Amino acid sequence: MKITKISLQSFRAFDEPYELSLGEGKNLLLHGENGSGKSSIYLALKRFFEERGDDIAKHRNCFSPEPRSSHVRLHIKGADSTGTEHDRELHWDTSDGHPLPVPRDPATAPITPDLRALLVDASQRSGFLDYRTMLRTSLISYPLSRSNRVPRDRNAVYGDESTGLEAQLFDLVSLVILAGIPVPIIRGQQTTLGKLIRDVWDNRPSSRHKNQLAYANQRANRFNQAFNAILPDLEAKLKDLLAEFEDHQLEINLLPVSLTWEKASLELKGAELKMEIKFRGKDVTNHHQFLNEARLSAIATCLFLAGVQLSDNDYGNAAYPRFLVLDDALIGLELQNRLPVLKILTSEAFKHYQIFLLTHDRVWFELARGHLSNASGWVHHELIGDESTGHLIPKSKPCEDDLDIARRHLTNGDLKAAAVYARSAFEWKLRNVCEKKGIKLPFKANTHHVGAGDLWDGIMARQADRVTHQQGNPSAPDFVSASLASRVQTIRTTVLNRLSHSGAHGLVASEVQDAIDTIQNVIRHTFPNP
Repeated sequence: MKITKISLQSFRAFDEPYELSLGEGKNLLLHGENGSGKSSIYLALKRFFEERGDDIAKHRNCFSPEPRSSHVRLHIKGADSTGTEHDRELHWDTSDGHPLPVPRDPATAPITPDLRALLVDASQRSGFLDYRTMLRTSLISYPLSRSNRVPRDRNAVYGDESTGLEAQLFDLVSLVILAGIPVPIIRGQQTTLGKLIRDVWDNRPSSRHKNQLAYANQRANRFNQAFNAILPDLEAKLKDLLAEFEDHQLEINLLPVSLTWEKASLELKGAELKMEIKFRGKDVTNHHQFLNEARLSAIATCLFLAGVQLSDNDYGNAAYPRFLVLDDALIGLELQNRLPVLKILTSEAFKHYQIFLLTHDRVWFELARGHLSNASGWVHHELIGDESTGHLIPKSKPCEDDLDIARRHLTNGDLKAAAVYARSAFEWKLRNVCEKKGIKLPFKANTHHVGAGDLWDGIMARQADRVTHQQGNPSAPDFVSASLASRVQTIRTTVLNRLSHSGAHGLVASEVQDAIDTIQNVIRHTFPNP
């Protein structure tokens, strides 16, 4: 069961009605500059699938005229685990409220109990990660107060009084990363780890009376047992995912927790997650200060993805709705370290998830677009901010083919812009060929610095190997025909290389047109397997 359409109105950046189509439920790669509404889509999905619910009025766009109501609507389609087919729109709006919290009057429930149970299950299996969450794994902010005197309200769960990375990690892992993991309780029933830790906070002792302390510590011990039982699996998943990152040289051990309410202070002790980390075989203290951002981001990403996997207790059943939403979550990773994340997201481990990958980074977007084709179940969109009315009105448009953009600029007489987009299309195709055909390239610390010249040289080296192979096997096809190679060499000289010089002087319309036609032939060319 997938989301096929997202509709927003008067929600954060979105004032006017906005609709994003996902076909029959495809994965989404979305680029949007800061302020274009990208993170509003992330928050709409995240809040929609939070079991505790939220008041949509808090997210109303301040520019919306008073009669315009706020809403988030998701259209879902597909069969659930019982075989029941769904093709309907779910609402979170001003009139009906949030669909997931159980209302005081069951007659006012906006969805049926069965559908609510399905969405609650989806919320527990799904994962939502943004860069702020990632920063909390290595940048100290404000973890939850351990005092029994903080207010018993929703915001207390994200408190703001104490500091310390180990306490902060505990809050993040128990309340976010592992919150959806199912935990068996009495008589075959189940709860989740997130509910167990919230039960600890909700039953804080108000006095030192032994019965109150015993009751509160009973809840704490129940959480300790469930949490510590999961740690070995979390370590194993973390190790497997980190293995996708070359030469990370990290070993991570997660120590058990022991929560207990202290009688003298009425504070919760032991609510800290301690990580023993070795780097190159050496113990590392204060790893958040010692390790570089690439490794810290890799740990954070893999920790989160491991939690998502562990939250799914029926991985083989494709019918359960599962959503994995990442909003600029990879900005701390160098470009070459982002490719392993793409590999993980497109692996068997996440094949049943509907993935939403959102970013403001144009270079990363183009790189990801090269790896995630429409044929593999992805759609690619861009959000554009239109400030003509005095405030942002995000608009969505599918990514245009770079060659189509180049042709449009050529028609308008902007030769330099046409050549730039033609080169972008050329380089994208070469990167795609080199990756899929295993072509060796020169090492550069930043893979983005491996340009079109390096890529083409690698392809021509493969053609030279093919010529040698043809001496014993005359029927073997060329990797690149001599005529196509000659045309590419011509446009590299006449058009593409001139873009390296200021102003790109000397461009001629006929030469740019020939470059576009040649690059089109390269894109259409079938490169044989080794």
